[in-house]
Amino acid sequence: MSGAPGRWPAAYLVRTGEESPAHATLRNLAVGPPSIEQIFYALSLGRHHARQPPLPVVAVSRLVDAPRRMWSWR
Repeated sequence: MSGAPGRWPAAYLVRTGEESPAHATLRNLAVGPPSIEQIFYALSLGRHHARQPPLPVVAVSRLVDAPRRMWSWR
């Protein structure tokens, strides 16, 4: 699960208090390979806030994830 479908359940589980940010991230990892920025987002979730990844995290994440994204275009 990647992209928004991976972030939304994690945010919901943390917001409702059903999971900690770390456990929500582990659930996301169990389903599929999230990007580095998705992992950062899930780990930084709080019950009343969600912190967007800083630009350096986004840049590294997209650079590392580029080959996988290019292969999925086929």
